[in-house]
Amino acid sequence: MKVIITEANLKNLLVNKLGIDLTGQVEMITNIYDLPKIFLGFIGPTKINDWLNQYGPMYLFTLDYRHILYQYQSNTWTESHSGLLMSRSGKTYTDDEFLELLGIPPMGITIQDIIDTFVKEED
Repeated sequence: MKVIITEANLKNLLVNKLGIDLTGQVEMITNIYDLPKIFLGFIGPTKINDWLNQYGPMYLFTLDYRHILYQYQSNTWTESHSGLLMSRSGKTYTDDEFLELLGIPPMGITIQDIIDTFVKEED
């Protein structure tokens, strides 16, 4: 049986059933000036600008004083898909490792689902 979960139901599941509330802890980054400077030090402003222009917004997760930067990156030439998922210390994560860090069990929820649920797009 296939179950479809809407954003409202997903938020209810995460917050009320799993105790995971990321409200206010995920910020959309659309330019380098919104990013903590520590990321500029080891990625570099030119590379970040290139990635923002090529792949779209980044998302900064703030979890217990840890900053983790996420960006979905897709290469249409090779049809490969990956994501930038890096802490401010330079540690990288797989999607599954990051979801586990958030306390989300393996159940088919993606990082993009989390972003869609907890990030309000600016006008």
